[in-house]
Amino acid sequence: MKQELQECEAWMAGDSPEARKTRRTIAQAATSDLPVVITGESGLGKERAARLLHEAWSRRQGKGERPLLVVDGRTLSANLVEA
Repeated sequence: MKQELQECEAWMAGDSPEARKTRRTIAQAATSDLPVVITGESGLGKERAARLLHEAWSRRQGKGERPLLVVDGRTLSANLVEA
């Protein structure tokens, strides 16, 4: 997890307690094989966090460059979300 945390520090600015917590959470999630859903208000850097998490996970898995699917939940229909 140390390498993932160093990568997060290089990609994400800020030294507030919240920024440090966010970097630790991303680094920890990068060590897991479980799916991740990132939520939050507009403009908080969710897509940047997702890309960082995806890149760290792909490197850890030795899978090289893998596609990342970014979904804007606001564009999904209610029927699709229920499914």
